[in-house]
Amino acid sequence: MGVLDDLKKQSAEQRAREDAQRQREQQQQEFYQQEIRPRLEQVYTYLNELTEQLNYIKPDLKFTYELPGGVQLASLKQENYSMEADSRDKMQQVAFRCYCQSPGEVVFRVEGKKTYDKLNEFMHQCRLRYKTSQIKDDMHNVVAAEISVENIIPITFQFNADIENGNIILWIRNFEKLGVRKIMLLPRQVNESMLDDLGKYVVREAERFMQLDIDEQSKKQLQERIRQEQIRRELELKVVEQMRQEEEQKEQQSKLMFRIKKQAQEVLEKAKKKK
Repeated sequence: MGVLDDLKKQSAEQRAREDAQRQREQQQQEFYQQEIRPRLEQVYTYLNELTEQLNYIKPDLKFTYELPGGVQLASLKQENYSMEADSRDKMQQVAFRCYCQSPGEVVFRVEGKKTYDKLNEFMHQCRLRYKTSQIKDDMHNVVAAEISVENIIPITFQFNADIENGNIILWIRNFEKLGVRKIMLLPRQVNESMLDDLGKYVVREAERFMQLDIDEQSKKQLQERIRQEQIRRELELKVVEQMRQEEEQKEQQSKLMFRIKKQAQEVLEKAKKKK
């Protein structure tokens, strides 16, 4: 196979992949428009009303957080609720935020560089406001640290559209405890009942949210989606191979026709010469 033939083969395969990708993206967008976006809009409406009510009533909700090592930020009041969305027309992200806070700070000491580094990284990931003062030995090695942490814990509930996989991802930061929790949701799971459970969870009337195993119907849907994705990928590979074979057949037919025409032309030219 010559260079040109090889390039034509690669072009055919590339076109097949691009066509399959465009079709897949179109299907994903259709699913987003029909299933995901309406659910996010429902979340937006609910959280917007929840934010207004909580900021007006100002319920006296207090919670205690614990850092690794047992240091506590005690009796922090939950307040200052807000929410936002990235777009009203093409909504893909809805975020609900508040703070657990009180005046002052907690000051403590940690021993050992590994303990300090691990705690420092953890507090940074939790987006806490803190200051550190390293304590070094005669060789300038960190052996301990004094840390002061402000009594302010940022809380976030963020719903993201996972268009590629047809899901909604809920990220919960610093609510039950410090850290981030990820929950994968099928669009059908986002309904009035789930939002009511979320509201109870936010106002600390429920200790847990979405902690039970996913129901059997949802499991079956996830398994079916995985199976369909595998079938789709296999079909894409078959389409690419079929297009490659068709291109080769066309190329062979073209060469054959060229040879036939050339031979016919040669016969005609010989016939003319004999005359």
